[in-house]
Parts: sequence; C-alpha cells; structure tokens
Amino acid sequence: MKKIIALIILISNIASAQFYEVEYETFVSYINNEKGLEELMKTEPSVSERNKIIEGNANPPKEYFKFIFNEKEGNVNYIKKVNNGQGEIARFIMVPPNLNTNFSYYDFEKGSYLEERDLYGKKFLIENNFKTLDFKDTGNTKTILGYEAREATYSKDNVKFTIWYAPEFKKNYNIDIYKGVDGLVLEELIHETYEKGDRIIKINALKINTPKKAKIVKPTKGQKVTNEEFYEIMKETNRKRDELYEQSQGNGIDKK
Repeated sequence: MKKIIALIILISNIASAQFYEVEYETFVSYINNEKGLEELMKTEPSVSERNKIIEGNANPPKEYFKFIFNEKEGNVNYIKKVNNGQGEIARFIMVPPNLNTNFSYYDFEKGSYLEERDLYGKKFLIENNFKTLDFKDTGNTKTILGYEAREATYSKDNVKFTIWYAPEFKKNYNIDIYKGVDGLVLEELIHETYEKGDRIIKINALKINTPKKAKIVKPTKGQKVTNEEFYEIMKETNRKRDELYEQSQGNGIDKK
C-alpha cells in the first residue's frame, strides 16, 4: 500500500513539473485626441518634431518577453532584440505598465509575485499580490497556436480588458499580473481612455514550447518592499539628488 501511495505522489510531482515556455510580443501605443493635439502644439511648435512625437507614440517598436512556468511558479524575462538594423543604438523602450525590463518571479500558489528593481545601484525586491478581475466570458472562441481559446472581457471606469485564454491549462496563468480566468492567457488587449487620448496595450503569444528541463529562479537579493513603498523611496531619493545637484550648481556660480 505504501508503495502505491509513493508511486501516486511521484506521478503527481512529475505532472506538476511540466514546464511551458511562452514568448510574447507586446505593443504599447498612445493616440492623441483633439485636446491632446492642441496641448502638444503648445509645447512643441515645430510641425516636423510634433509629427515625430505623434508617430513615435502611435507606432513604437514592439517588445518581447519570455514566460517560463510550471503549475506552481514562473519567471518573466525581457528579451532584448535588435529592431530594424538599429544595433545597439539607444532608444526609448515602451512596455506594458505591469511588465518591465527587469526580472520577475511569480508564485501561483501564494498568488503573489516578486519583481527585481535597481535604484541608483541599490537592489530592491518588490512584492505584490496578483490582482483579481471579474472577467466575463463572451461565448466567442478561436484557435491560437493550436489551443482552443475563449474570449473574456472586463470593464471599469476608463479601462476595458479583452483577453483570450486557453482553458486546457486549467489554472490561471498570465504573463500580466491579473487573474480571473482558469487558463493560460494568450492574448490581452487593454484600452484606456484619458482626457487627452487613448493608450492601447497589446500582449500576444507568438509561440509555446514544452522544454523537458527549465530553471525557475526566485530572487533573494535586495530590500523587500511593496510597490507603493518603492515609489515613495524612489521619489525621496530623486528629491535628494535634485537638491544635491542644485547645491553643486549654486556653488559653481561666481558671487560678486
């Protein structure tokens, strides 16, 4: 009997150790409305420069992330790619607000995540819980990367979410920090409406692999803080740096 129980536990552990590796393409654009364009005209009188800003906001380069996970935990990594032969030329990176170019660890059992941040050389670990949204299935379905996907939506105030998820995965797995459906989120569209324009966020799965082996890392180095605490620390640090800069500039002025 003990051998049978041990065998069941072993099979269960092997099943839970199944790894998935999903590559996502992300796109964040901002479209000015009439009021936004009027404000832009006041701050940027040059037509050519203004058009560059409008085009850059509306059609920025796409960014890519890798999501590696099993039943219990996962990692999100930014994938650095060369765009249009630009090589290592510096460019402004626009990623979804809940993703960043740092390393993230997801704990699906606890419903929380850790995010590595660096603030002027000091390491921080931001710990937060996943946000639960009341998604409603629309009844629409389609096939994405060989998986049957269902559409679900959620709206509140100025924000509307539309996601497509694969229920074959049973539990909620999402590269973003939102949960509310049982399945792997393969596509996410977030439409935010503001006074001066709309922000549109797209997160789409490009491919899914099932590696035999994968390493999921839980970061341990850095001061552990909440998201709110980190931004307070950042605000105070920037204030002190600004003060030091102003003092250094003042000390360099000849006083007659």
